[in-house]
Amino acid sequence: MDLKTLLNTHTGKDAHLHFWELLEKHGGELLFEEYVACYLKATLPGDTYWLGEDVVPAHIAQKYRFANLLKGKRSLGGDVINIYQDRAVAYESKWFHEKETINLKLVANKLVVIQNTAIDSLIFTTNARNPSDMVTEFTSEVGFMFQEEWITAEVFDTVKNYVSKQVKRTYKPMTPRDQFFRDALSELQADFNKKFAKVATSKILTRIFQHWPAASGKGSFPRLAYDMIFEPAWDYKKGCPINLVVNPTLTVLKGNLVKQIEHDLALGNDSVHVIYAGDVTKAAKDTEELQTIRSLAKVFTKKIEFVKFLKQTMHQTIWIHTTVHSYESNKSNSRLATVMRATKRQFYFGHIDEVHHMIQPDYSSWTAPLNDSACKIQIRLMSSANKRKARGTGASYSMDDPAFCDILVKELDEKTAVKLGYKRQSKMANYLYNNSTFPTEWIEMLEGGSQPLVKLKGTKFVVPMGWFIAADAILRFRTEHHERQHTKFTLNSIENCQNFANFFEAIRPKILKELSNSNDPVYRRLLKAPVIVADTKSNSTIKILKEVSAVPDIYNDSFIVHCRLLGEGWDPKDGWIDSAMFVDPSASEIRIYQDVNRGSRIGNGSKKINWVVQAHLVDDEKLQYNKMYETIRTVCLALEIGDDDITESVTFKEFKSLPKGKKTNRQVGSAELSYYDEVGADFFAKSFSVYIKEGGYHKFGETVNQILRDYILLDKEKFGYLSIQNNVYGDVVKLHSDYFANYSKNQQWAHLDRIKKGEHFLLSDDNISRAIDWQIERELLKSNIKTTIQKELEEGCKQYAFLDNNAVSEVAKILGTKYNYNHRRIVELKPKEQFLKKIEKQNQDKIIKFYNSNYKKFDNVNELDNFIIDESGVRINRNQCIEKIRKPMLPNLTNYFDSIKANKRSSAMKDNKIAQRK
Repeated sequence: MDLKTLLNTHTGKDAHLHFWELLEKHGGELLFEEYVACYLKATLPGDTYWLGEDVVPAHIAQKYRFANLLKGKRSLGGDVINIYQDRAVAYESKWFHEKETINLKLVANKLVVIQNTAIDSLIFTTNARNPSDMVTEFTSEVGFMFQEEWITAEVFDTVKNYVSKQVKRTYKPMTPRDQFFRDALSELQADFNKKFAKVATSKILTRIFQHWPAASGKGSFPRLAYDMIFEPAWDYKKGCPINLVVNPTLTVLKGNLVKQIEHDLALGNDSVHVIYAGDVTKAAKDTEELQTIRSLAKVFTKKIEFVKFLKQTMHQTIWIHTTVHSYESNKSNSRLATVMRATKRQFYFGHIDEVHHMIQPDYSSWTAPLNDSACKIQIRLMSSANKRKARGTGASYSMDDPAFCDILVKELDEKTAVKLGYKRQSKMANYLYNNSTFPTEWIEMLEGGSQPLVKLKGTKFVVPMGWFIAADAILRFRTEHHERQHTKFTLNSIENCQNFANFFEAIRPKILKELSNSNDPVYRRLLKAPVIVADTKSNSTIKILKEVSAVPDIYNDSFIVHCRLLGEGWDPKDGWIDSAMFVDPSASEIRIYQDVNRGSRIGNGSKKINWVVQAHLVDDEKLQYNKMYETIRTVCLALEIGDDDITESVTFKEFKSLPKGKKTNRQVGSAELSYYDEVGADFFAKSFSVYIKEGGYHKFGETVNQILRDYILLDKEKFGYLSIQNNVYGDVVKLHSDYFANYSKNQQWAHLDRIKKGEHFLLSDDNISRAIDWQIERELLKSNIKTTIQKELEEGCKQYAFLDNNAVSEVAKILGTKYNYNHRRIVELKPKEQFLKKIEKQNQDKIIKFYNSNYKKFDNVNELDNFIIDESGVRINRNQCIEKIRKPMLPNLTNYFDSIKANKRSSAMKDNKIAQRK
């Protein structure tokens, strides 16, 4: 069976998975190679040759010195060759029937062949899942594209389109996502031009700070600012600029790199992107990450190769992507800043991502990206969601220092980011537990600042009391919020992660029996949901991230347990993480903020809220337990309110090592543990006191949701969306007087306004969606009903002979009563003057015609006027009828009735004379 037939065998959502099964069934080797070749041809820039079908031009084979490697049409060192920007990359396809890993011998043999050519890199494309440890250690310069990259729907669709239509992938450039982005760029341009309009390019030196929330899509802003503002200021007569992107980790680097490369491909820019990773020597997890990045761009790990590249690349804009570890070091001369300084080069533009990491003591090499003595960067655009304030010895860099930046990008707070649809709103669900049922020994420990160890009855698990409470709270939350699917637990150590996961699996069925029954679908869902530990002390970081990323495709529900791996820099695709909980306490505001915001990704927009679950004891000033979690609560409340910055203050001090054996006093609120008691799973379920949202209990929680439902119902029935003085508000306030009695009249309206917009913190997810849907629907209804009113206003006006303001107002009052709409607003909808004049003319002509056809029936003009007013079908008053139509427009009628009157008078006089004679 050929590839095209396989691609078209199945259609629909899971077509890519069915294709992969068929590929395995039909052998795979050559079919997979063709599949890879088609994908590379469809996506890579430049010229791509599949040596199974295409003939490489002789001059290319000669230039890159691999003519002698070609065996017929095939190569001993690669199956596909890509030529782009004077760089040749070989792709070797390898299909395995059973093995999960690719071994060293296979890789090494191919690498030896490639090293005898001018081919720049060797990338293995394979259905294997990972390299062996030996491959990672000894062939770190080889790149890999493993099975998870080939099995996706995106690759399947790309290959299918290419095979059937020869359609190559179209890349899309980054663009400002909305008016706020455009305004921010325009304001930055104005500030930059104001400061440097008359300054030579070589003299420009500035620090720009972009302080936008996490998960708000701020990553594209620096590059858009470069294209729109800074690149036009560069003088290309002096050569091409060298630009820099400093990332906190390789994971973040990879995400930023992909966006930049695709942006330049879409625009056709003559730019080259490279990675400088001079720090990657022994760290296996970083080596493994780099092996996947090599398929995207050239990676430099050796100083001499990088210097050679700089000398050879003189006529292209260079973008160097690196990590803060690779930028500078006090112990190495192979770091990027040192190499640039040694070659007398500098950076024109530098994006320093997550700059709060660089706020360190002066002796730390982490401050180097902020320091021109390490390497000059003319334009620094520093971005971060957080501000880190530093004090003390050697604290030259602090983000609250006025000298930290001289230009500030337009501010964006959490509330605005949510309102603009950049991210989900974070809300806190807090569960309170009554400590009055606790043993006396526990209370004494809690008052002393520690917490008891507790054994789960019938098991071997002995864990901190807080773990029991956390397990009960999160299962209670997931039972009540059954629309939530994937929850992330955060603990303080890898050991705690594994221990908590084991404990949670043991206690879960016991707690669920207290909360639900086995026939409940939610019960069954939560019982089967996998508990996955996403942290390890081994070097298999990449493998774990791959497994975690696959969770939403494999499981409908899950509980993910981590320590640090899924915090800052991790981006769950399509926002699949939708709830979170800190099981262990944390005092770092920035860590909490970044961790919580993994669930703030907007995804497909189906979920508007990122829930953060907490558990506390009923407040008692003597207990220190709640204070351990106070920082988490404070950060979550700040996120929910959305007005305050999340900042962290650090103090740098000089210190000496403490003598061995010397102990320090235990701090209040530490998580010190003690001997244990044994309790059943139902103990804390029975201690559960009340469910509170947003950190404060509110007895009107359900009332608020009912208020929204009643408001929508009344708004529909009474055309509330049209009323200028919305009496629907008044009806709702009366209906729920027990709630609104707590507020003044102004506050009542403000609260109801928040409820109707779906912004009140006590609203459920469903009602938030209902409120938003109604806002959209009512705007449509408002538009439609206004059109209806306008038409009825026109019809009403057609009855009048004279359409002055009084006439239009009279029609408007009738319609206002009908639609519960202020008549003055209806008057504003009146037809154009030209239409009114036309109607007047038609109605006046009708009255004139009516006069002419009926005047002979009357001897008295007053009777005729009354008849016209009553029977003509046109609304007109007596004065208008006589003074504006009959007298000025029908003078003959006046003469006619005057003659009748005269004749009658003459006849009467004759009759009188005759009578007198008699």
